[in-house]
Amino acid sequence: MKKGEGASRSLPNKTLPQINNAAFAPNDTGKSSRQDEGEEIEEEALKELESTEDLEIINLGKGEETKEIRIGKLIPPDFKQRLTELLREYEDIFAWSY
Repeated sequence: MKKGEGASRSLPNKTLPQINNAAFAPNDTGKSSRQDEGEEIEEEALKELESTEDLEIINLGKGEETKEIRIGKLIPPDFKQRLTELLREYEDIFAWSY
């Protein structure tokens, strides 16, 4: 193999903000990906994207207290059980009362 062959180029890993399971991405169509030196970076406009899968609501609260989180319905049952146990253990971090 020659030098440089087979090398894969990785893409930047960007996390998109989510609100109510809707992902938001920069609306940068038609903009250059390079910024000129000295040019101020403007706040990027966000556009709403559709969710990729249906969600299931899990209540982590006890009794009448409601502490809801949402997880994907396509999660395998064994992983769902372990994830729910972890979320219950740290419910004060992952969920809050309304």
